[in-house]
Amino acid sequence: MLGSILGRSRAYLLAHPELHLDPAQSARWMGWLQKRAGHYPIQYLLGNQEFYGRGFAVGPGVLIPRPETELLVDVCLERLDAMDLPNPKVLDVGTGSGVIAVTLAAERPRLRVTATDISRRALAVARRNAARYGCESRIEFLEGPNLTPLGGRATRWDLVVSNPPYVPTAARDRVDRSVAAYEPGAAVFAGPDGLEMYEALLKGCPSVMTPSSPLVLEIDAGARARVCRLARRRNWRAVETRRDLAGIERCLVLVRRNHGEVYDE
Repeated sequence: MLGSILGRSRAYLLAHPELHLDPAQSARWMGWLQKRAGHYPIQYLLGNQEFYGRGFAVGPGVLIPRPETELLVDVCLERLDAMDLPNPKVLDVGTGSGVIAVTLAAERPRLRVTATDISRRALAVARRNAARYGCESRIEFLEGPNLTPLGGRATRWDLVVSNPPYVPTAARDRVDRSVAAYEPGAAVFAGPDGLEMYEALLKGCPSVMTPSSPLVLEIDAGARARVCRLARRRNWRAVETRRDLAGIERCLVLVRRNHGEVYDE
């Protein structure tokens, strides 16, 4: 926080303990400390969060990207590389600040992405992030819930990825106070059992995907079995589960039945 106010790196601050704040900097510093004492997210104060080695703009009304979501990018890139398509098309549902869409587009220059979100504020931030990394011409941002903004298009996407809200509303007390108080509830909580958004995706995605397209999802800790049961009822099957650095099953890859690898669910 202090480095941001002074425009200096952490290393510089440690090496120059004699630095003093001018009155304007001091006032800003005290204001930030008061907000942090109330659990206001530091990322909102700084206006930035690092993701996949890049800095992304964030702010109030936009979900703060988590490090574990980088796993979804890894899996998507692996799947896309294995497909070896000349100009692959990816759909990012619930893009938020655009970290997944922008990172994928930045990592693979031939890629074209369609990204949806229900929040106009989040999409404005996502567009800023796309412009920051020169990807705005290859990402189409659409406003609306889930797949609704696609409006019955004939386009079929080669891969669909989503980090949907998945915390049950009844579990509000178990999330960090800063999340519950300040981050957008629509991007965090998903009905009484946390499966609301998965149900919508599993129902709607077959109409927008090629028959063998993978659906890459972030899941809550301990939710894999429940999501897989829901998927089987909708004629999907799991082909891969990936654990994050904490050893938690965090990423689930699904395909329509009769396509993809054999996997023991």
